[in-house]
Amino acid sequence: MNNAEFVEAVNKRQIQLQELSHDDLRKAFVSVKARIDNDNIDETDILVEVFAIVKDSCRRFSENDIVDVLYGDLDKTNTS
Repeated sequence: MNNAEFVEAVNKRQIQLQELSHDDLRKAFVSVKARIDNDNIDETDILVEVFAIVKDSCRRFSENDIVDVLYGDLDKTNTS
């Protein structure tokens, strides 16, 4: 996949992610992390998914005047 194809794939996936709720977007990230942790990855597919998730997360942050930060048990575990 060349650079232009990669960018196109990221943009297509990011458009799909816009339809997800915040919780479903978090679940998508956890799913990617699990695939990486289990070595069940195609590097290009993972990179497309991760870039799309980050891009959509940035879009969501930029559209809000106020950002509420919530954390759960997984966050507590990862920071301790």
